[in-house]
Amino acid sequence: MWRSVRTASGAAPPHPAAHPHPQQEAERLATIFTSRGSSNQLPLHTRRTQQQLQPHRDEAVREAMEVADMTDRPFSLQELQQAKRRGRDTATGADGAARGSAEHRHEDHAGSSEVDQCMRHAE
Repeated sequence: MWRSVRTASGAAPPHPAAHPHPQQEAERLATIFTSRGSSNQLPLHTRRTQQQLQPHRDEAVREAMEVADMTDRPFSLQELQQAKRRGRDTATGADGAARGSAEHRHEDHAGSSEVDQCMRHAE
């Protein structure tokens, strides 16, 4: 019956499933790709080299985490004020009333948003 309704409404007919058992096929393919991408597939010499280099790579990552990025700087007061500006009302609260997202506050914030806290800290 639904097929007739869809045909009468001009809707495209439903596409058949790409595979009869998509979940099992996805799991099978994931297993195959995982085993192919495993380091165990690499030659022994390459695996040993990777193991020897791993501590140096870990140390390089730790050092990079300590260095501040040039974009990692405090916000200016102007940027904080722009973030606090209210835009169109797009969010509705639990009571169904529309309010801007900057003005929507949960009781956990005790009447102060994170932006307000940053602004007080910046002054």
